[in-house]
Amino acid sequence: MVDSCIETASGRPAALGYLKNLGIDLGSAVKLIVVTHWHDDHVRGLGTVVEQCREATIALSAALQQREFIVLTQLYQDPAVARTSGLRELIKVMEVLAASNTSASKIDRRKLALVDRVLLQDKVVLSSIIVPASIHALSPSDASVLKAIASFSRIAPGP
Repeated sequence: MVDSCIETASGRPAALGYLKNLGIDLGSAVKLIVVTHWHDDHVRGLGTVVEQCREATIALSAALQQREFIVLTQLYQDPAVARTSGLRELIKVMEVLAASNTSASKIDRRKLALVDRVLLQDKVVLSSIIVPASIHALSPSDASVLKAIASFSRIAPGP
């Protein structure tokens, strides 16, 4: 699954509704959720997606795991203060992941997306043929991560 958006009619994440209608078990069938960036139109409902897709690895841009971004999310924990729903969604994702890391499974579901990194390797059955499949990150580059860190520092409020 790549990113998340909300169905206008139901107000729920579109991908979850689609997969449920196909009879897919969200808890075990979704293997990877890729979070491309934190703009509202790419992350609305993402916290719910991560919550319901309990076994999925969550691939976050390496920029979103930098100290500056973590500090920014901590500063904006209060929903009344958070500037965008995208930031609130990523805060929820981090809370869900932190809770799952303290459970009995002790599995860290996070993976950093960096340019050319393999995010998932699996096999896909096509008719009677088993085909190896892999998902690779196309970004961010080192330069993009550094640029994001600078942006996060500018967004953070002053003392």
